[in-house]
Amino acid sequence: MKKTFLLIVSTLSLSLYAQKSTPGIQAIFVSATVNAGINHTFSEVTFKRDLVFTINENGVLNGEIMIWNTKETDMIFKGTIKDEYLIDSAMWYERNKLIKVVHFREKCCTNHKDYVDPTPKKSFSIKGEKHGIERIYNPSNPEVIKEINNYQYGKRHYRQYEFDSVQTLINVRTYKAGQLHDTSWINCHHKVSDIEVYTNDVPTGIWKKYDEMGMLAEAKHRFQDFDSTVFYLPDGKISTILFKSSSDDGLRSCREYDGSLTLRKQYFVKERWDNGKELFEGLYLEWDAQGKKAKVANYKFGKLMGAYEEYENGIIHLKGEYMLDEQVETWFTYNSKGKVIKTEFIKNREDVLITQEETGAVITEVAVDVFPHTINKPTISMQLTPNGKIAKLFKIAPEINWVLKVKTPTDYQVICEDERLSDKDRKDLISYLTSCIHSVKGTRYNHKEVPFSINYQLVYK
Repeated sequence: MKKTFLLIVSTLSLSLYAQKSTPGIQAIFVSATVNAGINHTFSEVTFKRDLVFTINENGVLNGEIMIWNTKETDMIFKGTIKDEYLIDSAMWYERNKLIKVVHFREKCCTNHKDYVDPTPKKSFSIKGEKHGIERIYNPSNPEVIKEINNYQYGKRHYRQYEFDSVQTLINVRTYKAGQLHDTSWINCHHKVSDIEVYTNDVPTGIWKKYDEMGMLAEAKHRFQDFDSTVFYLPDGKISTILFKSSSDDGLRSCREYDGSLTLRKQYFVKERWDNGKELFEGLYLEWDAQGKKAKVANYKFGKLMGAYEEYENGIIHLKGEYMLDEQVETWFTYNSKGKVIKTEFIKNREDVLITQEETGAVITEVAVDVFPHTINKPTISMQLTPNGKIAKLFKIAPEINWVLKVKTPTDYQVICEDERLSDKDRKDLISYLTSCIHSVKGTRYNHKEVPFSINYQLVYK
């Protein structure tokens, strides 16, 4: 099987755009952090847009700012700037129809930013502190409100309303100083709304979910040391009770009981470092309705790894070993009396480890577009060649974070601080990635080199 490395590029401060022109790129957005040199935006007619605004004698943005689509003569954005900050109301348009209205404080004294998108997939930042009501309209039907949000000093505060395409209320979320706080109502279009409760962004209290008939389907009790979730059948009887401990370095202990309070499952889950998704980790046990052992398994990073057993009526039925979700070594099948009736060798566990065909190099190129356009586009070209040593690292870390810091086209550095890798593994990875870099086209602003950095993820697919 042919395998290739892919680069995934994550989003940071300045939103940039990359053409998805080669199979080596598995992301549309690229991000670069420019460390110096940007002071003001400039009026230009480029990329089918016209930016019209005023700079006073001190070089400070003041007055009205408008963004037009020059090809279609459509208004895209209109607002007022005072001392380089948005004030009063700002309006966004699509095909000359209003799609968003935001109110701002007159005096912005924080680092909060609101991002204005002149055209799809291209953006620049204009500072402004949201304060008051924000209305977002449905782009396909500007007469219909999609969201009504309340802001105070640049942060969401009090209730935020979400609507569907026909302006039916869907969710009401309650915030305090930018954090979910107090009661939120979810799926308000159902017969009975679901309930979520937070205290300063931390889930607390009792969360409730209801089915389409308005019957309670799930009640989750949030405690400091554990969560207790009760699942109900349509007739109101208890189906399952799940106890889940608080996170200990991302690891949570879980127990599942049936309606008669018989323990049916016991296992551990661990949150992924990148998206918080929970995966099985460690020993996994199952029992049948009579409380007899039914399954014993072991997991690593959500994959079956190690000894595996299945039981019927409490008697061993199947026994073997897994390696990364694949059966390996010798497997045994037993009869109802626990006697071996079948022995089968599957494969050596080492055979499951990644073996790569020596295919040609995969050439990937990341080209980013930034605003203002007096910044030259940085371009990174890499040749990701097959490497068995690096491939094995993905059994430890399915996605590996790394950063490329560039001072000049000839002075750049690969950095990897992924704590899941050992010092030696990180050293090998840095050496490999550095050797894969084919060329670096730096960033220039006003004819001067500007240092920047790009965050990547390396995955095996």
